[in-house]
Amino acid sequence: MALPVPLLLLLLLSSSLSQGTPLNIYKFHDNQPLTIPLTRRNLLLDLGSTEKFLDNQRKGVEAKYGVLVRDEDGLVKRQSSTGGASAVVMSNYFADAEYTGLVSVGTPAQDFQVILDTGSADLWISTAPCSCDSSVPLYEPTSSSTSKSSSTPFAIVYGSGNASGTLEQDTVTIGGFTVQNQIFAAVTDSFNVVSDGVSGILGLGWQPLATSKATPLVQAIANGGQLPEQSFSFAMTRFANISSAYNKAEPGGIMTLGGTNSSLFTGDINFNSLTSSGSFWLIQLDDITVGGSSTSTSSSSVAIDTGTSLIGGPPADVRAIYSQIDGSQPVTIQGVDGYWAYPCKALPSVAMKFGGISYAIDPADFNAGTASSNTNVCLGAFFEIETSRNNPDWIVGAAFLKNVYTNFRFSPNPAVGFASLSSNAQRIMVLQGTAPASNSDATSVGGGDDGGNSNSGSGSGSGKPSGAFELVPSRLSMLVATAALVVGFL
Repeated sequence: MALPVPLLLLLLLSSSLSQGTPLNIYKFHDNQPLTIPLTRRNLLLDLGSTEKFLDNQRKGVEAKYGVLVRDEDGLVKRQSSTGGASAVVMSNYFADAEYTGLVSVGTPAQDFQVILDTGSADLWISTAPCSCDSSVPLYEPTSSSTSKSSSTPFAIVYGSGNASGTLEQDTVTIGGFTVQNQIFAAVTDSFNVVSDGVSGILGLGWQPLATSKATPLVQAIANGGQLPEQSFSFAMTRFANISSAYNKAEPGGIMTLGGTNSSLFTGDINFNSLTSSGSFWLIQLDDITVGGSSTSTSSSSVAIDTGTSLIGGPPADVRAIYSQIDGSQPVTIQGVDGYWAYPCKALPSVAMKFGGISYAIDPADFNAGTASSNTNVCLGAFFEIETSRNNPDWIVGAAFLKNVYTNFRFSPNPAVGFASLSSNAQRIMVLQGTAPASNSDATSVGGGDDGGNSNSGSGSGSGKPSGAFELVPSRLSMLVATAALVVGFL
């Protein structure tokens, strides 16, 4: 039977990882945030085929969010066997597909690139000896004087692959904050999950989500009183509309531990209390507008997920969005439903409303890619999903998060807050971010004061990319072309 396409779109962004350079840690004055550089990457190039990309995406969402997928066997659901704040510079791999940061493990420290994922809660690191991709840097417990091994098994299924091993304890550091005897999974067997220099995943969700049952690393840092503020923040770069970024890693932005970076946003942070505690970062969605007109969409179950690139929602709500974009049509790709195509010239002005404030999505982020056979046709970043009971209705990823400054607050009153990006946020993130030295030619993204973040993140309008950017076919271009053949769109 046909499977919902949207499911195909997420796993890659949280399960197949690629290389980034070691991150520089920027320490600020006492009681001030420190920055964690991020790296971002695109995964279609690594997989080599659109079909494999889609299949991994679908299976990943199924595993992560309990998406309802009807097949011969019925429903497939989730599987799982004191100092200043810190700014961790991120890296952005291949056109906004994935954002990574650095953790250090052991004594002496061993450094590893990991995906930063608010949609999960486990920390796991590929560990020697490992039956895994040969390009993955491995944690060596025997080289650490503080490691403590156990026989407690760990296993998790991501849909596209799996990871298993045993639980370990060791000293773990991120952005200058250290937890002694942090429990994590030492993965010694993985298939189709990490590769090309990325060693694992750092879950930033709440402890009840953890397959390992361990307190997540950043939550442990917060519980230990090390953070000046009980929160962490993200500002993420945009490179999806730069052709040279599709086979490179670029600066990914800044993750701030213990507060915020005031140079990256303007105005107040608009906090939205969690609608459910102890799981995902779930908040209330007030509405989605297109061209300023309401789609009458609302939900109390919206997951804010840094490990996902696009935006998935209930079929009826997603259809309501595209119904207000002239020329939109549903597309079916090799028997899989759930995607929508629209005329690229439409430049949809779409905004999501949280806490009474609308935050616009830049047309460059709404556009998931142009058709290789017809550059007038684009695929939309919103897609249809149906999640199982007690799982989020909406999964909101980087297509939205690149347009706002986001703060995840542990206490008081657990919440997710959004603010408008400052006019020069993109440029600041590029300058402080990390990318391989050979990619320096792609980090000059000028053309305006913000280097491409033309959308302020607030209001119902949406800015256009600056003149320095080239709107090009993306990793999903082949999908649009194939889909168009199926439905006769072209």
